[in-house]
Amino acid sequence: MKAIRVDSEWQKALVYYIRYEFIKDMIKKESDRKDFFTVEWEFGNDKPTDRYILVLDDNDNPVSTVRFLIDDNNYGLVERVRTLPTAERKGYGKEAMLEAERWLYDLGVRRVFVEAIPPALDFYKKVGYSFSNDLEILRNHNDLLLMEKDL
Repeated sequence: MKAIRVDSEWQKALVYYIRYEFIKDMIKKESDRKDFFTVEWEFGNDKPTDRYILVLDDNDNPVSTVRFLIDDNNYGLVERVRTLPTAERKGYGKEAMLEAERWLYDLGVRRVFVEAIPPALDFYKKVGYSFSNDLEILRNHNDLLLMEKDL
């Protein structure tokens, strides 16, 4: 397994492939959240300043990804943590998160937030996140559960 800090268009294309496959799977599974898991929602807020991690398995197949940004307060915000359904529970998502945190740390960020959907809470807890009580940050995250971690 290897984690890549995305710096080329072909790598970003693989990131988008993983995210698209993830959303297709979620649409099949989550009948009560079809408004939330849409292609428009998944890709609509990507910005040129966003950064991505791409994880490849031992055969160089794309399996997991993370998108993150750094806000005006120099906090990291990790979003779109995605693993292909066929590759779940094999450590790929964890590796994507850890590499995103290493990259954020290299960029001078010392606190990271993640927006979590309820089914992902245990995953984030396992990689060291806890529920945020930062009221200023929470105001902008009313549909998702906000968790944080100091680096």
